[in-house]
Amino acid sequence: MNDEQENQGGGSSNADPAITASRHPISPKTRSHRNVPFKSCNECRQQKLRCDVIKEPFLPCSRCQRLRIDCRIDSSFKRVDKRNKEATMQREIRELRHQLASQVERSGESTMLNSPQMPQHETVSNVQDPSVSDDSSKQQTLEGVTVASESLAILFEQYFSFYHPFCPVLDPMLSHADYFALSPFLGWTIALIGARRYPQDPKLLSNLTGPYKNLLWVTIATMPHTYHVVKALALLCTWPVPLLKDTTESSLPGGKLGLSETDPTFLYSGIMMQIAWQTGLHRPLHSHDFIKQTRYVTSNEEEDRWLTWAICNLVSHGISIVNGQPSTATFDWILDPGLSVTPQQLPDDVSHRLLIAKFLKHITKELYSNPLNLAGLVAEKEQPAAREKLKMELLGLDEISIHFSPITKLHLLAAKVHFWSFAFLMNRRSTEYPTSLSNAYTTATTLIQSMLDVDIHSNFLFQYCTTVFLRTLVSSCCVLMKVLNSSYATSFDTLQGRSLFNSAILAMRTISLKSNDFPDRVAEALARMWRAFGSGNGSGNGYGNGSRAGMFDGSIDPLESKIRSRMCVSHVYDCFWSWRRSMSPEASTQAIIETMTSAAPPANRALMGMRSALGSEDYIDADMATLPDMALFSSFGWTFDEIGGFGFQ
Repeated sequence: MNDEQENQGGGSSNADPAITASRHPISPKTRSHRNVPFKSCNECRQQKLRCDVIKEPFLPCSRCQRLRIDCRIDSSFKRVDKRNKEATMQREIRELRHQLASQVERSGESTMLNSPQMPQHETVSNVQDPSVSDDSSKQQTLEGVTVASESLAILFEQYFSFYHPFCPVLDPMLSHADYFALSPFLGWTIALIGARRYPQDPKLLSNLTGPYKNLLWVTIATMPHTYHVVKALALLCTWPVPLLKDTTESSLPGGKLGLSETDPTFLYSGIMMQIAWQTGLHRPLHSHDFIKQTRYVTSNEEEDRWLTWAICNLVSHGISIVNGQPSTATFDWILDPGLSVTPQQLPDDVSHRLLIAKFLKHITKELYSNPLNLAGLVAEKEQPAAREKLKMELLGLDEISIHFSPITKLHLLAAKVHFWSFAFLMNRRSTEYPTSLSNAYTTATTLIQSMLDVDIHSNFLFQYCTTVFLRTLVSSCCVLMKVLNSSYATSFDTLQGRSLFNSAILAMRTISLKSNDFPDRVAEALARMWRAFGSGNGSGNGYGNGSRAGMFDGSIDPLESKIRSRMCVSHVYDCFWSWRRSMSPEASTQAIIETMTSAAPPANRALMGMRSALGSEDYIDADMATLPDMALFSSFGWTFDEIGGFGFQ
């Protein structure tokens, strides 16, 4: 795309203002010099991008400022095929390897070449997939889906503008052709994430989803791997492929599959850690011990491997926390920001997030790792000492939080929510119970309000939200739901709590990419639960007070947790379990167990009963209420699927 075409495209009324503003922001100082003649800087001319550099008085262009590169205007500058010779050599080596691969019979053994310039030792089969186009400098094709070079440039630009700050594992200086040369799987992962909010082609995400999944499993099955696969999996776990309600029939008694049965994010995070260990990322200074080939490893590659190891641990640990599962992350001395053995200091945001992740790791160790308890909960007599120890560590994080970026501060607030959520697992007769419950409520409201504030000022948090932030938002909503429908509700500002809960529901709908995907369905489920449980008008009689007394008998205590083995998100699972149990109060535990081993009655009977009890005015979307087999209620795709119509697990 040349400058003239891009200038014409920039004036179109159909152009996305978010993309236009991010690619070509114009400061007030720049606007005051619009009448000064200017020309593109060297970097923008090299990439054929629009440039807003000011020549006299000189003001660097916004793109060079954002990428932190030297902005220059040289009259003798001439465009070259590549910005550096190393990228050109990589492409040439890739082409030679492909030519060699066409002459080698597929015997199950991969032919490997030693190259001092390749960032990572790759196999022939891993470099070139038959479904991927060979000419990465023009366009890319994946199983019949072709994306032009100009579109790829926009997708990558959008990724680095909006998504990259959440997971800074890539180098913004490399082009899309460079990433496809390094790893087609990584290149397509970046393109797929950029396509999540791509108004130029709204169907691109749907068209790429199927072929991308095929490429994913082909890449995983191809041995050996490169550490660029770890990067791709880290991005995929951070922004999973949108999941819609699966209508595939299952052999389970419940019939159709639920979202938790088809969501592979936690599985991907485990595979990512295994590949990271196998490729030696946990020993970045000794990568040659794992490559099994004698070749030169540059210092840049060592630093890149170090950063990749840090990011994959952060991603894996975050996914484990929000799923209530044990973590495979290993925050050993390799990732200690205080050590001087690192070849180069990690970025500040990554170092700060490592400190927060280690705090979460300590929460799991101190509160949920008791081998003498079936649920793993720490003994009651040891809880005060464990909480005090964690609170001291949390105070230390608060003291240095002034240096945190807005996104890192949200991670710290999320950690506080997970810490104080232990209140729902405490003995209610404990003298510290009211204080812990109050802290849980306060941190939940603070997190929701902070996420709203960040989104207002940046206008990108919810549209490009990560799965960890989404599920922590769900966790905060469940905290509000439990507290505001209990006898403790009178101790808090219920009006503010109801307002923040409604705002969180709207935020989830903003996060949603497609109708009926996970954020959309969980927002609908939470809204109905909120109304069914009393809309935050708790009076100490449990769920279903006031006008809902005809549906609920008040026997369910919102602060009593039946589910206690899901660590810091146990209250989330408990909310949904209690909700479904309250819809069929006559069903005993034994009856629920029997439904898991035999055919259950149609779940839509419970749906019709709820519809009759609540009335049509309590439903946000009447069309969604007609979904069969409680399809909506299984939208909370962690484990609450339609097994026997109750979703009990």
